[in-house]
Amino acid sequence: MLNWLEIYITFNVFIIGTLFGSFFTLATYRIPRKQDIVFKRSYCPNCEHELKFFDLIPILSYIFVGGKCKYCKQKISIRYPLFELSNGLVFVCIYLLFGFSPYFFAICAMYIYLFLLTGCYIMNKKNIKTKICDLKNVESVSSKSGVFLIEIAIAFVLFGIFVTSSYITSRNYVNQSIYSVARSNAVTSCVKNLEIALGTNYDELNSFNNSETVDGVVYTTNISVYKYSDEYVDKKDYIKKINANVEYMVDGKTFNFEINTLKKKVIG
Repeated sequence: MLNWLEIYITFNVFIIGTLFGSFFTLATYRIPRKQDIVFKRSYCPNCEHELKFFDLIPILSYIFVGGKCKYCKQKISIRYPLFELSNGLVFVCIYLLFGFSPYFFAICAMYIYLFLLTGCYIMNKKNIKTKICDLKNVESVSSKSGVFLIEIAIAFVLFGIFVTSSYITSRNYVNQSIYSVARSNAVTSCVKNLEIALGTNYDELNSFNNSETVDGVVYTTNISVYKYSDEYVDKKDYIKKINANVEYMVDGKTFNFEINTLKKKVIG
């Protein structure tokens, strides 16, 4: 059941990514031309016919119409479904790395910003060059495929650098959190067993071991009790030294924590 749920969530993340990919193609085309990207419906750039709902389904719409506008039969650039597919896969990769965490949403937001910034910058430069060529009556050659490759390459390089650094930071943070939680549990276990020792009658207090598992980590506590009279024969048996040591293992590394205290015999 859990596996199917994970597949379902991953599929939804992919769909969200393809929707953003579709939005990227619209935004990078319209923003440099100072056109509305919120209220104005999508349209065919050749015949300017407004597209209906079923014309806007990412990837599938391109396949159903055979890569051509169903209104004017003009060939649709492969750039559009590739944008949608690649961005769907990018969103899935981010989700698989970070799950639904603040890192996931932060990285997605940064990726969207970088992609739009890069795409709009390149498309804007292309439009300026095209206008200069038209003013000089020089035949303008379409370079959409080149623009697509440069745009997606730069965006993915920038994104790769950002997500790699974020992933490393996230892993280090998670590891430090695991170590901190484990040490906190070790302290708790040590204090708990020390309190047991201190609460035991002086004459009955002897060394003992205790073990417990918390969040998959095994904490082994060793309570060692020494009489001062055993070390110093001239001393009377009225003080015991208690050493509490907790040993545990995290990520294959062994750690320990210890506390020393004394227990005095009550006379009278």
